[in-house]
Amino acid sequence: MNMTRRKILWALPILIIGGILLYVLQKAIRGPLVPAVAAQRGAVVQKVVASGQIIPRTRVNLTSQVMGTVDEVLVQEGDAVQAGQVLVQIASAEATAQVEQAQAAYELAQAKADQFQGVSARLTRETLRQAEVKLRQARLDVKREEELSRANASTQEALDQARSALQLAESSYQSAMAQVKATAPQGSDSRMALAAVEQSHGALAAAEARLAQFRITAPIAARVIQRRIEPGDGVQPGTALLVLGSVDAPRAQVQVDEKYLSLLRDGLAARVTADAYPGRSFDAKVERIAPSVNQERGSIEVQLIIAEAPPFLRFDMSASVEIITNSAEGALLLPIEAVQAAATEEPFLYVVEQGKVAKRPVALGLRGDTVVEIASGVKPDDLVLLPTEALKPGARVRPDVKGGQGAL
Repeated sequence: MNMTRRKILWALPILIIGGILLYVLQKAIRGPLVPAVAAQRGAVVQKVVASGQIIPRTRVNLTSQVMGTVDEVLVQEGDAVQAGQVLVQIASAEATAQVEQAQAAYELAQAKADQFQGVSARLTRETLRQAEVKLRQARLDVKREEELSRANASTQEALDQARSALQLAESSYQSAMAQVKATAPQGSDSRMALAAVEQSHGALAAAEARLAQFRITAPIAARVIQRRIEPGDGVQPGTALLVLGSVDAPRAQVQVDEKYLSLLRDGLAARVTADAYPGRSFDAKVERIAPSVNQERGSIEVQLIIAEAPPFLRFDMSASVEIITNSAEGALLLPIEAVQAAATEEPFLYVVEQGKVAKRPVALGLRGDTVVEIASGVKPDDLVLLPTEALKPGARVRPDVKGGQGAL
C-alpha cells in the first residue's frame, strides 16, 4: 500500500507538468486569442464636425458721421429695436438753425416764383395790351398826318412828331412783348425763378440730411450687441457708437478642415450645440460655403442658418456643429479601429483564413462616428481581426469573436 502511494505521488507532478506542456503546445499550434468581429449590416451616418460661434445674419456697426457731443443714448445692450427707431441723439443746435435758414430761403424763392407766375404775369400782359393800343393809335396818327401833308393841310413838324410817336409806341410794344415772354411758364425770368426754387429746395434737403446725421436710427430690426458711447462723450466722423445684430434667423459660423470640402454642399442638415449648453442641441442647415480657403488655417468657412433659435442662444457664443454629409441604410459595417491605413488611398484589414492571419485590401464608403462602411473586400461571414501585436500575415491566431462584437 505504501509503495502504491509513493508511485502515485511520484506520478502526479509528472502528469501535471505533462498537461501544462500539452496545453502550451496546443496553444502554440493554434495561435493566440485575438479580438475579432464580423461585418454587420446597419445604418451609418457620415458627419463633419467643426467648431465656431453663433453670429447674427447681419451685424451693423453704427458710427458717427458728424462731429459733436452725445446728448442721449436711448438703448442698452440687449435691447430689441425696430427699424427707424432713434438710438442716439447728438447735439444739433447749429444743424437745426441751418435747416431753418434753408427753409426760409426756400419759401422766399417759392414766393417769387409764384409772383412771376401770378401778379407779374398779369401785369406784363396788361402792359402789352396797352402798348398794342398805343401802337395802333400811333399808326393811325401817322397815316392821318401823311394824308393831310399830301393835301397841304398839315405841317412837316406835325408829321415828324407823329412818326416819332409811332417809333416810341413800337419800342414800348416790343419791350412789353419781351416781358410777357420772360414771365411766361417757359420764359427766362420764370425759368430763373423756378431754378432759384430748385436750388433753395436742394439746399434745404442737404441741411435736413445733415441734421438727420445727428440722430442715429436703427437701419433694421435688431438687438443691441454693444453700446460704446455714453451721454457727454465727444464724437467725430468714424467714432463707433453701437453694434447691432439682426433678430431674424441667426447663423452658426464654423471653420471646416479643407480636406472635407468635397463632402460639403448647400442645404446639408446639421446639429448645433452651444458649448455653454452641451446637452441642448438644435437643428441648422448649411447656407453658405466660402469661395476660398483660409491658407493660414487650412480651413474653409461655412455658415449655417438656424431657423428656430432656442431662447438661450446669444451672439458670439462658442458652438460645435455636426454637418450630416451623407447616410445609408443596410450598409456593411465594421468598427473604425478594424481598418488599417483608413486615411490613405490603400486601406486594408486583417481577416482569418484557415486559421491564419491574412492581409486584405478594402474599399471604404461612408464613415460614421465609430463605424465605417466597407464597399468591397469583405463579406458578412468574414472574421475581421482587431489590431494587436499578433497580427502578422501567416501567423496562426484564434479569433475571439465574442470580444470583437463588443466593438461594433
